[in-house]
Amino acid sequence: MRHPGIKQYAACAVCMFPSLCATVDHAASTVFFGLAALGIYDSYRQRKNLSGTERSFLLAFFAYFFLQAVTLVNTEQMSEGLKMLERLLRFPLVVFVYFSLKNTTDIFGKHLGTAFRVASCTLLTVALVQTFFLGHPRAEGAYNAIVFGGLGAWLASILYVRAVAAGKIDKASLLDFVCSGMALGACVLSFTRGAILVFPAMLLLCPALLRTSFALRITFASSMATALIILVVWQVTPEATKQRLASRWASPFQAENSSISTFEMMPRLAIWQDSFEMFKSSPILGVGLGDFRHELTRRIESGEAMTPKAFKHAHNVFIDSLARTGIYGFFIMLFTVFIVPAKLLLNSAKRASTGDDLWGTCGLVTLASFAVFGLTENWFSRMPLLTTFLISVAMFIALQQDQIEKGGQPHAGEV
Repeated sequence: MRHPGIKQYAACAVCMFPSLCATVDHAASTVFFGLAALGIYDSYRQRKNLSGTERSFLLAFFAYFFLQAVTLVNTEQMSEGLKMLERLLRFPLVVFVYFSLKNTTDIFGKHLGTAFRVASCTLLTVALVQTFFLGHPRAEGAYNAIVFGGLGAWLASILYVRAVAAGKIDKASLLDFVCSGMALGACVLSFTRGAILVFPAMLLLCPALLRTSFALRITFASSMATALIILVVWQVTPEATKQRLASRWASPFQAENSSISTFEMMPRLAIWQDSFEMFKSSPILGVGLGDFRHELTRRIESGEAMTPKAFKHAHNVFIDSLARTGIYGFFIMLFTVFIVPAKLLLNSAKRASTGDDLWGTCGLVTLASFAVFGLTENWFSRMPLLTTFLISVAMFIALQQDQIEKGGQPHAGEV
């Protein structure tokens, strides 16, 4: 990327990405493919400068697509399988996105903290407008409540770990705490249960990653603040929305009539049990990459299913992978998507010449937050979430590697 104007464009796209991915239609894909196109242009020169660690990460994501494609041999609904494979095509394209990111870290690395803060303000503004002025029952952004809530939880986690990593309360860390609360407020207004669970999990993870007494003290204080934010948001929520959500959340505990089905009590549990039955019927390669809905429909018609509705996925990243691709695809997904990047980030942190490794920690928090969110939602089927995951992991690895190459010094202007 030799032309300075192109570098500025790429850096600007990266900084705008956190604000636009949940609030503007197709913004995430536009940024992703734009960065990929620029990376293709500069790929031949950039590939020679990659470290062995970077090659391992890129090879894992590149191989994931082709290894998952093997499960098409077990697919009856080939058109659906190819649609699913089309989504996964973003994994090999991450290689070219990474080239663009690695070549512009000196520009966007200076402003990324500010970009996350602006994004939190944007999400909260959209959430307040949609719920209080437009009368929507839930904050949905440009897509739906699940995407909006998931991105809000991710932003809240990143801003929180940035604040705690500072090791002290100053203007910058205080601003990060406030913006983290704003992103969390937007997440709560989406009323996405799985996303709301992400932030408490990150509160517990943060002291383990940072290993400081300051992190422990802040975790306790933040837990109290989080409970207060949720309470305040609940108090100002319209009454009609309260009643609908209260019945939805409490229904599993209010069922006294044994005639009530498992689906009516706990829909997620019913679909998970049906997914496990699919896995047991074909444990090696699963029912097929594109056959989840087809197989569930067949089970409903034969009376074998616990759920009366043919869902497109299992509402759980890990269970969905087991059902579709069996043990083969599950372990490939677990290893290439989560374990390889996590190991890279941890090993790179050990090699850094200073004790501070903010971007590496942010990368680990991203992996953990999407893993937790994946327990109740299959974000592989939500393109804005999948694209955000891929860009953010590649972005934090690029920033960390650049910091290591420069002797562990943070980017100028980074706060």
